[in-house]
Amino acid sequence: KGNKPFVSLEIKFTDNPVLTKGNHLAMEDLMAKHNFIVTPSAKEHPYDKNTRVVSLSTVLHKLQELGLLI
Repeated sequence: KGNKPFVSLEIKFTDNPVLTKGNHLAMEDLMAKHNFIVTPSAKEHPYDKNTRVVSLSTVLHKLQELGLLI
């Protein structure tokens, strides 16, 4: 939104993702309000206090709720 990141997405091909140090640093640098790790079909759950693991269908729904998709 504007010049400030609002959402960050990391895409993983496993339903039990592990973020690298680089992923963590990128999310810290972006300081987005919403951080998602998108997986093929994982049930939604927290990864840490600022990041949620979600399936592709769930992230599309959440992005629509945030007004980022029509």
